[in-house]
Amino acid sequence: MMEILRAGLLDLVMDLGRPGFRGQGVPEGGAADAMALVLANRLVGNSDNAAALEILLRGPKIRFPAGARIALTGAVMPMQLDNKQLGPGRVVDVSPGGEVELGVAENGLRAYLAVGGGIEELVTRDQLRDQLH
Repeated sequence: MMEILRAGLLDLVMDLGRPGFRGQGVPEGGAADAMALVLANRLVGNSDNAAALEILLRGPKIRFPAGARIALTGAVMPMQLDNKQLGPGRVVDVSPGGEVELGVAENGLRAYLAVGGGIEELVTRDQLRDQLH
């Protein structure tokens, strides 16, 4: 579970999209930087298509009550864990109650924050397929 303490400029829960449903009027959508999303997911042991946070320009501040394993990829963005500065593109183990704060992108536009175990999507591909057929 994540608690959003402060939202970023535009934070979206994003996966690789919904290919194969254009005939039913559903656009493919998905992450703007699919390679960064896949890399973040692989770093924390998720499937390539697991949902993650797509963060535009300025990041959020998030508390992880139960702890988490996270990775930030894509745009280079300052990241602090419990007020300690961390480097980009690495796996970070957050202790229970830990707070992660992401700053303003220094290079790039979108960053991807993957959480080990994934972020629950509101509608999965299988659920969408079942609803449309």
